[in-house]
Amino acid sequence: MAVLALPDGAFSLNAGRCWLLLAALLLSAYNLLQRRLTKTYTALQTTTYSIFAGTLMLAVFLPASVREGSGAPGIQFVYPAVLGIYSSAVEYGAWAKAFSKAEKTSLVSNYMFITPFLTSLLGFLLAGEVPDRATLIGGAVILLGVFLFNFGDAARRPVFRGRS
Repeated sequence: MAVLALPDGAFSLNAGRCWLLLAALLLSAYNLLQRRLTKTYTALQTTTYSIFAGTLMLAVFLPASVREGSGAPGIQFVYPAVLGIYSSAVEYGAWAKAFSKAEKTSLVSNYMFITPFLTSLLGFLLAGEVPDRATLIGGAVILLGVFLFNFGDAARRPVFRGRS
């Protein structure tokens, strides 16, 4: 968040960044809740409830979406279908299954930071989007954090053990 708030070397906070911070906090709460729910319900059940709740919350936009969608080219309907099937159903199902199997929430939630990196990489490879400096720095921070989380204990162990 700090890297995004310092795009030109000066701290700036606007409404978009505040929404991003709120989204990060809500995702954290969601992960903790989902971890607890997967103790009682299956991964498929928790995923179904999550997607259904999201659908209900987005239903307020349905009338405008129908009006705007009536004039859209056919390919524009493929994108939400792919996002709905892959990014929602499959991804959240796998996420819930991982939570049900993991000993600690942090073992799973740490990997959610790989998503922005993969999104930027796919945007570059598939859409020709060139990441800006803040994205590159943020990606490096994310990858370093994931690396330290997974290999931090091994990095602290001495390479050579002293003779006894």
